[in-house]
Amino acid sequence: MNQALCVIGMHRSGTSLVAGILKSVGIYLGKESRLLPASADNLKGYWEHITFLEINEGILRTLGGSWQYPPRLRATWLDSPTARQLAERAARYISVEFADRGLWAWKEPRTTLMIPFWNLVVPDAKYVLCVRNPLDVASSLRARDGITMEHALILWHIYTLTALRDTEANSRFIAAYERILADPTHALPSLFDFAGMADSPTSEQWRTVELYIDANLSHGQHSLQNTIDHPQLPRDVKQLYIALMTDDEATIHAAVCKSEATLTRLYTSLRVARLKRRISRIPSYVQALAMSPPMIKTVRSEHVGK
Repeated sequence: MNQALCVIGMHRSGTSLVAGILKSVGIYLGKESRLLPASADNLKGYWEHITFLEINEGILRTLGGSWQYPPRLRATWLDSPTARQLAERAARYISVEFADRGLWAWKEPRTTLMIPFWNLVVPDAKYVLCVRNPLDVASSLRARDGITMEHALILWHIYTLTALRDTEANSRFIAAYERILADPTHALPSLFDFAGMADSPTSEQWRTVELYIDANLSHGQHSLQNTIDHPQLPRDVKQLYIALMTDDEATIHAAVCKSEATLTRLYTSLRVARLKRRISRIPSYVQALAMSPPMIKTVRSEHVGK
């Protein structure tokens, strides 16, 4: 049996945590040389497979976007020559790297936006959707990337709603970041069962997991009640996060049913957020020009010469 497990979710939502846990209990994530190394922003390791990252980045570039400003993945694009070429590349790599592995996994947050593409490549994949408090995600993105809260919350909503919509027909597990950190011995057995591990983790593997899950991983400050009461958090973001944390399938399904209209609105808001970011940079550009008189003189002389 060859079973793929895909770890998805918004950036800074615990995808690295979950992937690291899966690796700790023996699930193969690929050759070490092909895994993104740790950095100051993620000391425990990213566990992102470089080949999957390259393919996802290629799709984003082709569609004119990035992880911060994602494009909409249209069904028509999946039939394009570019999509077919990328799918063939992915399938070839998987057949070489993972064919003899019974249970294997990959983690790459951009996959969250491209599930229909990856379903063509790995149709029987199971999906682990990582969810974290949107306010804590926003705080983390602001510290790492300078992203505003408005922008971060739009991204959280787009990634999370897209993942829920596009995995409805797949086998899916919701992995709540806060639950795992608070009580791993209670939260993780169901994840391991979902993954389809042939055997339960050994006591040594559990010790490895416990060492990996460090209290220092939690930089969050917002409880569920803080989230409910927060004045800057949009109502539909609150409702979706609460539904995910309380396993409210009816509310989740209702959000998915109206996802097309919601995502249309969110992508419009994202374009506005991008425009605001560009406008906010104008003073710094003006200041840079003011501090570079030789450049201005050059521009003036060239203009006069014409």
